[in-house]
Amino acid sequence: MEKLFESIEEHPEPQETEITGSIPDWVAGHLFRAGPAKWDFEDGFTLNHYADGTSLMYKFTIEKGSVTVMTKFLDSEAYQKLLQFNRPIFTEYGTRSYPDLCKNIFRSQKNAPQRRVDFCREKLLIKF
Repeated sequence: MEKLFESIEEHPEPQETEITGSIPDWVAGHLFRAGPAKWDFEDGFTLNHYADGTSLMYKFTIEKGSVTVMTKFLDSEAYQKLLQFNRPIFTEYGTRSYPDLCKNIFRSQKNAPQRRVDFCREKLLIKF
């Protein structure tokens, strides 16, 4: 069960795989797979649920009896924030989120004018 929560690093370049048995020569193509792969971060923070792990994309290339694999993390906004802050900024399935402090501090400081624009026949009415 521990292997399910073991963080995996990405390998964006094709890696040869070890094959047990044999693959017929007529089998060829690509197989894509996605799954959670990173739960542990530099400052010691760990995600709490299997579904919260960052998504790792796998590409298996089968050709002439050999298989290569490439892996890359899905470059989403949630992933970029996780790397930047070493904790989730967006709510995850089983892990509490920690909102971006800058957004919370300055949320009430927005300078949005309170105007309303109405179109009345050919006239434009702006209300303050």
